[in-house]
Amino acid sequence: MTSLIDEYHSTYALLQELMQRRTSISSEIEGLRAYLETPTGKGYSGGLIDEEGYPIAGVDIVTIRQSRNRHACLQNDFSQCMKDIEENLGKLHELSRKIKDAGLEVPRLTP
Repeated sequence: MTSLIDEYHSTYALLQELMQRRTSISSEIEGLRAYLETPTGKGYSGGLIDEEGYPIAGVDIVTIRQSRNRHACLQNDFSQCMKDIEENLGKLHELSRKIKDAGLEVPRLTP
């Protein structure tokens, strides 16, 4: 039965790590969003060349492309992180139920 409690503790620790990762990803996304939504950031999909096919003057194309790419990657990471959190929350509740069914007390955990 202690294996259930050990698994409960490890799942809880993993959830804490995932939530910290989610917070970190969210803040980086916000920073990129703030940059991309400025007039010089050209948004998430605005054109970076003029009608003649030349780069727009005064626009850092490399930084904008890198920011757009990083934003897209972080959005994917955030989605995966949320799926992992959902999955592990379900696992934590299942373990909690199994611990109760075994007649044991569910550990009280604090963040």
